Amino acid sequence: ALYGFEESDHLLDMAFRVGEGVTGEAVLNGDPVYIKDTTKEDRFLHYKGEKIIEGSFLSIPLVFKKDTLGVINFHRPHVDAFSGEEVRLLNLVANQIALAIENAKLYTKARDLSVKDELTQLYNRRHFQTVLQIEWKRAIRFHRSLSLLMIDVDFFKKYNDTYGHLQGDKVLREMGNVLKRNVREIDTVARFGGEEFIVLLPDTDKKGAIAVGEKLRRIVETHRFIDIPSQPLVQITISVGVSSYPDDVRELDDMIDHADIALYDAKDAGRNRVICYPQLSLPTSLDAVRSMKRPNLVS
Repeated sequence: ALYGFEESDHLLDMAFRVGEGVTGEAVLNGDPVYIKDTTKEDRFLHYKGEKIIEGSFLSIPLVFKKDTLGVINFHRPHVDAFSGEEVRLLNLVANQIALAIENAKLYTKARDLSVKDELTQLYNRRHFQTVLQIEWKRAIRFHRSLSLLMIDVDFFKKYNDTYGHLQGDKVLREMGNVLKRNVREIDTVARFGGEEFIVLLPDTDKKGAIAVGEKLRRIVETHRFIDIPSQPLVQITISVGVSSYPDDVRELDDMIDHADIALYDAKDAGRNRVICYPQLSLPTSLDAVRSMKRPNLVS
């Protein structure tokens, strides 16, 4: 952030290495640096020549529990313009700023942990359920399509048993990256549990969802995940189950259930394939509806 500079917004993008100039020195030592006269101090770089500053300059590190989070700089256009009392006051201000920054970082971390999977950094199952409810209500209200992909890494237990869980974790992390990179920003990718992933596709009908599933399947099939020395390259594949509203889903709970059923059909059919839940065959008359609801009794 900048204040008091005229036509110097480009300074916002300026960075200093640790130890570079007065700002870098404040970071390196973790102590305030006070320059009484910038014209007589070689350490002062005048923002790398971008802004010639004459007068006095005070650089205070933002320190929290011995960790330097940043630096705040003060300048006045007069020599020796900061009194000892002002330096102490501004140092207290810097301490409060450091505390606020650290609290904000902790809040962000806690928030991310509540909605993200620790291993893959994708959304977790709980947060996905929340997003699903929101998108379901939107689809119902505006009569829009909504599709879901349930994805399972094929033979992942065998891979874990062969190469170990550390290598397995690397595959899952990379799988999350591959999936997230190859869907739209409006789509939601989450780790559903174990080696299962789930993708929510707003405004996507069954045909479009199948196309997305096939695209992801082909990308995963040809992607080089982990090269293990002295071992042949292992091919990773996925099986994908697809469900869609309104094609085969009438209730929110069916979105995941139908995709899960289709996923198991894909696995039973040999894996490394995309299978969708059968399209609903809707009754064409009121009598047909009544006959569907009337149980057959056998005496």
